Amino acid sequence: LYRNVEDLPTCLDSTRVSLPEKGYINASWLYDQTKFIRQYILTQAPMDSTVEDFWKMCFEHNAMAIVVLCDTKENGQDVSADFW
Repeated sequence: LYRNVEDLPTCLDSTRVSLPEKGYINASWLYDQTKFIRQYILTQAPMDSTVEDFWKMCFEHNAMAIVVLCDTKENGQDVSADFW
C-alpha cells in the first residue's frame, strides 16, 4: 500500500507520528520551542488509500482542528481524496 504522495519527502523517524495498527503515516510532529511538547501534526492531504489512516491519526492523537493549506484540485484533477 503506497502511503506517500509522489515527489514529496518522507518524514524523519525522530519526528514521525506513529499509528499503532499500521505503524506508518507520512506525518511529523511539530514541537514547541522547548522541543519537549508535541503541539501540531504536519501531514500531506490524504490519498484514497490513506483516508482511514488520516482519521485514525486525528482521533488517536486528539487533534482539535484540521487546517488545509492546499487545493484539492490542480488543473481540474484531484490531487487528494475528499476526506471531510
